[in-house]
Amino acid sequence: MKHKTPKQKINNKKLSKNVLKAQNGDKKALEYIINETASYVYYYCLSLLKDEEKANDAVQDIYVTVLNKLSSVKNPNAFLGWLKAVTANYCKDIFAKSVTEEELTEDFEDTDIQITPENSVETNEICNIIRNVVDKLPNVQRECVLMLLFSTA
Repeated sequence: MKHKTPKQKINNKKLSKNVLKAQNGDKKALEYIINETASYVYYYCLSLLKDEEKANDAVQDIYVTVLNKLSSVKNPNAFLGWLKAVTANYCKDIFAKSVTEEELTEDFEDTDIQITPENSVETNEICNIIRNVVDKLPNVQRECVLMLLFSTA
């Protein structure tokens, strides 16, 4: 799916009206919502995931969630914030699924240091300490640290 560059601004008043209509089963209103927001969702996913294919897949999955949970939006004026939260949570879940111990170890290794037995042991100890500290963080903080780690990779 080819995504256009987002417009400068979404007309939130018109979007809110269409959210209400879509919640009442109006298919054209739902189409309007998707057409107005898809490029924003795509570029937000792309900025978080750093991969066009993953971003495209994420957009499709996110709109399935939107279709299934649109009725849970209590305030149509808050739809964009809700959509951003759905998008961020979906991307966060992708990060959580893709993180492995090997990837974390690779990210913590410094390739500029000559590997000597002493440096290797010290590097492994530092990696283990960091990994243990990160593992002990509350879920929200751990996810933030991992998202930061992968957004700067």
